[in-house]
Amino acid sequence: MKKVFSLLILLLVLAGCSTNETSNYHYIFVGESEHWKAKYDVEGTEVWKDEEGNRISYSHEDSYEFLLEYKGTLTKLASFNKLEYSFRTSSGGGSSKLNLDYSLQDLQFTRRGSSINGAKLSKDEVIKVIVKWGNNKEKIELQSKK
Repeated sequence: MKKVFSLLILLLVLAGCSTNETSNYHYIFVGESEHWKAKYDVEGTEVWKDEEGNRISYSHEDSYEFLLEYKGTLTKLASFNKLEYSFRTSSGGGSSKLNLDYSLQDLQFTRRGSSINGAKLSKDEVIKVIVKWGNNKEKIELQSKK
């Protein structure tokens, strides 16, 4: 019984010396231009590990979904033949080039991604989006949806 009690005390002491602090976040950025709407949705988790009052490690994971939507009709969009878009955040970005035709089924284009131990996106940042289709070009600034 004495050994069990001693083991319990030891576990409590060790548990008190090492702690993990976890923080989850979910940010949504939205914006639009004359012909397009865009949304950037990001969720992430940060973990700080402390031992004996000293922060010794940090880790971060996140995943995002970028959604671009044309405000016009499928027929009109398909007539442009090509679509290019890009988005840029402080922690990265992405781009796509698509060939469009009359078999196009949707006005929405989605891109997903994730990272481990990359930079964390700030809730207050502005995400820059550029869309090119046919001979047209529009810029969109996505801002945090409060």
